[in-house]
This record gives sequence, C-alpha cells and structure tokens, in this order.
Amino acid sequence: MKTSIALAATVIVGLCGPAQAADWMLTFEGIAPAWSGDAESFPLPDLRLYITTEDELSTSTAPSNLGQGYRITSFSGTRNGLAITPVFSSADSFYSYGIDSYLYPGNPQLVGGAGLAYTTSDGLLFNLYGFTATFVNPVEIQWWEMSSSPSSSPYSPNVTFRGELTLAAVPEPTTTGMMLAGLAAVGIALRRRRA
Repeated sequence: MKTSIALAATVIVGLCGPAQAADWMLTFEGIAPAWSGDAESFPLPDLRLYITTEDELSTSTAPSNLGQGYRITSFSGTRNGLAITPVFSSADSFYSYGIDSYLYPGNPQLVGGAGLAYTTSDGLLFNLYGFTATFVNPVEIQWWEMSSSPSSSPYSPNVTFRGELTLAAVPEPTTTGMMLAGLAAVGIALRRRRA
C-alpha cells in the first residue's frame, strides 16, 4: 500500500510539477512580401526557432517593448533550410532601430516592435518584429520579417515579408522523464497486484 501511494505521488509530481518558461518553439510562416515586385525574386520565409529564455519575467529596455517578458538567452533554428545565428547586439546600421531579445507569451503580439535579430549562413541579416495595427478596423496584430536584401520597391530599401507567428512552450526534458518514470512505476505496481 505504501509503495502504491509513493508511486502515485511520483506521477502527480511529474504531471503537476512547476511549469518552466525556459524552452520555446517559435514559427514564422510568410504570407506575402510587403511589395509585390519582391515576390518573384524572394521565396516566402519559413522560419523555425528553438528559443531558450530565463525562467523569471523581467522588463526589456528596448524601444517599443511590451512590458514584462522572458529575456532570450539563446536560440537556434533554420530559415528556409539555412542555419541561423542569433544577434543580441550589433553596430550594423541595419539594426539601428534596436533589438528586443525578449519573448512576451502573455501578450498576443508575442515579440516587440524592435524584434528578434538573426543572420543566416549565407550572410543575410534579418529582424522579426510585431506591432498592433490600430489604423485598421478591427485592430489587428501584424508580424513582419525584414531582411538586408535590397527591395525592388522605391519606397523601401529592404525586402520585408508579412506572416503568421506562432509560439509554443516545449516541455522540459526532466519533467517529461519524471512523468514517464512515474507512469512506468504505476504500471509495474498494478501488474504485481494482479499477479
């Protein structure tokens, strides 16, 4: 009986342990370029980032931040199959509007106006940012990715794509392992009880 209670407690701890805010999967899928002339030369972006953040909420000092969020400590991933490298600070004029290395899962916008910065293995620079468009009815959140590639438009120096952004928490491996170990132990205990 005591063994069964201990095993049940292990399962409960595994299932109900404290949520960790350390690992995230962020996906940006391009819908259309800001300028139609760029559609022929540049494929729609397919960005997949695995992001690690601090566990505690804090406030970014970047312009147009969204208040309390999780500071990003590292990220990796791909953009259209090319490996990306994060950029946390840069003197490059491409990032003159700032970099906001924070995630805001409590805000529908998810990323700040200064945005996440990264480069691809072919040397291009990128910035992924969001903003709430109050000039449309109804008000909507928009996400954009700007690249250092020159645009065909006379109105913008850079190729920019609008897209959909999704963010999902990734379970911490120790939590998943603990839960599986607890379930296995309960299964063994039930099997012994039947025998």
